[in-house]
Amino acid sequence: MHDKPALDELVRCMMGDVLIADIWTGEGDLVFPEAHGEELEMLGPIRVGRGFRFSFSCSVSDSEILADLTAGAPRQE
Repeated sequence: MHDKPALDELVRCMMGDVLIADIWTGEGDLVFPEAHGEELEMLGPIRVGRGFRFSFSCSVSDSEILADLTAGAPRQE
């Protein structure tokens, strides 16, 4: 269905060739910087446990429609 992109649908990506490499674990830190007009820094964590870093790659070959969120609404084409 590459000619009909998934809009307003919940989809699951069909992945292959998954590669996870260079996994590190250690002390974690997460900071949302203050930015003018934004409130993201107020969502900062109270506590952070361990931190993880890794490289991830995959190929997405297709998608499976799990739910059509436009059900009941007229479809625009």
